[in-house]
Amino acid sequence: TCPASRADIILGKILGRMAVAAVQVTVLVLVCPLGARFFGEGLGGRPLEVWAILILFGAAVAPLGVAVGGFIRDPDRAASLGVMATMGMAALGGCWWPIEVVSPALQRVSLLFPTGWAMRALHGVISFGEGLPGAALPLAALALFGLACTARAPRVLRAV
Repeated sequence: TCPASRADIILGKILGRMAVAAVQVTVLVLVCPLGARFFGEGLGGRPLEVWAILILFGAAVAPLGVAVGGFIRDPDRAASLGVMATMGMAALGGCWWPIEVVSPALQRVSLLFPTGWAMRALHGVISFGEGLPGAALPLAALALFGLACTARAPRVLRAV
């Protein structure tokens, strides 16, 4: 064993999940131009901006996964809840369809989830060519969500 504090262990778990997300995002951004040749869709000519948004999204949700994993002891239940939560956040955040086609109330609900903010940022960069300065508000919301989950994760893990 080594003299690692509780905070070191939690940070290590968060960074481990972030490393996996970073590899996945990097592969996506590198492979997407190939898919664009076949399907006619791409990253709006801004792959680095898309990469940055997705990395920030990963940083926002990695501590959430650690907190949920600490709250639920059974790995099978944690995995099931993770899948259900991911699908729910994807649907309500606008990942499955354009959020503009739902009611204004549901558009506001989408902002309760990191997926809603990530989709706003991605939509602005890919569809409207805004770049990162145009996506400053969604990026700030993602960063705050990540900081809040990072601050909350140790408390949840300590309470269990």
